[in-house]
Amino acid sequence: MLCRFVEEGKDKCYEYFPKSEGKMVFGDFVIECTSRETIPDADGATCGTLEVTNRERKEKARLCSYNLVEHIWYENWYDHAAPENFNATFELVQLARKKRKNSPVVVHCSAGVGRTGCFVAIELASHMAATRSNFKMESVLKRMRDQRMHCIQNDVVRVT
Repeated sequence: MLCRFVEEGKDKCYEYFPKSEGKMVFGDFVIECTSRETIPDADGATCGTLEVTNRERKEKARLCSYNLVEHIWYENWYDHAAPENFNATFELVQLARKKRKNSPVVVHCSAGVGRTGCFVAIELASHMAATRSNFKMESVLKRMRDQRMHCIQNDVVRVT
């Protein structure tokens, strides 16, 4: 998650998980944060474990029916801006890459295009740099824009 719940007085993301250890209930779903730790060298970003339980399914099946989500949260990247701390952002990209080996990765910000697009572009570019002799960042960004409308929203994000 690449945003705060509220930025400059505007709602950016629904508070769908507890910020620290605890539970939140949404209808039949219980979201429990069982841990949250600060990630070293990542500008205050945290990584936590969320246990997502569907109470209705659990009741019917009479067994423990939950999913574990490893949740990375970076609050210091502001809307319509490039990341101020590139090293921290790259640290998060590398952490997400490690986590991806065990399960899928979902990246989101408020709209899912600016910060999310930039994060995915950084991950994709670093992968391409490691596996190809050359590539053009412009073609990477164009391909992303072709697949996700409004991805990489402005020149500040594109140039950085």
